[in-house]
Amino acid sequence: MKVGFEKRIFEIIKEKDLELLHSSHPFIQKFHFSTSKLRDLLVELENKRYSDKPRPRLSENHPFNVTLKYQLDYLGTDIPQIANQYCIAIASAYYFLPNTSDTKTGYFYSRPDLLFWYNVDFGFRLASSGWDRISYLLNIAFNLKIKKYNLLNVLKSLPKNVDNLEKDESFKSLKKFRDEKLQDLEYKYGGGARHETTHVISRSTRYFYEVLEKFKIGSDEMEKRRVEELQILEDHHKFYIKGIQDSLELIKSNFFRKLFK
Repeated sequence: MKVGFEKRIFEIIKEKDLELLHSSHPFIQKFHFSTSKLRDLLVELENKRYSDKPRPRLSENHPFNVTLKYQLDYLGTDIPQIANQYCIAIASAYYFLPNTSDTKTGYFYSRPDLLFWYNVDFGFRLASSGWDRISYLLNIAFNLKIKKYNLLNVLKSLPKNVDNLEKDESFKSLKKFRDEKLQDLEYKYGGGARHETTHVISRSTRYFYEVLEKFKIGSDEMEKRRVEELQILEDHHKFYIKGIQDSLELIKSNFFRKLFK
């Protein structure tokens, strides 16, 4: 009798030493502790601004178009949720990996292939979205007011608002990720996973035949590619968890009320 899918997913999460940010996880307390001074200030500003008029209603706005206090609360929920969905996507890809096509004898996509690449692609997209949320958290905390925010322009702007930030270990860690690993998500491996998911499954296309040639069907090149993509995805989950921790440390150590004057 086969082990149930849900049970096996959680077994894989444990085997791979992945981390789910559940409601009692120390992250939740750390988020509230690290952002408490910021939230107190945002509550003051919100009360002052809306003392004689109603606050924007969530039902009528995007979460990022309501008050900054609410946006901060939203990120406190959204950031760990993305981490958890990302974790489950990795485990799901591992679940389907053993049943993907044997490219040493042919290249015929089966349902496990589709489900494997879907979860790899989804994982890369979640990683990218997660870093966008981290960037927006920093954007709020340091009052950068960047409309088109991402990790690149947020980290570039931060030293202009905060003194001696270049010496901060958390800031240096975030910059190291930006300079060395961020491109994996948008261009290298992440881009490759998107191509696999959206193009290779469409037979008789030029891209399909180029992939056949590139990965030397009849060899184990494609199988190696699958394992490599999945390992990169697993590594980036750890980078994302570390990025959350670095960002909270950065806020805890460097937030000042004067940033909002």
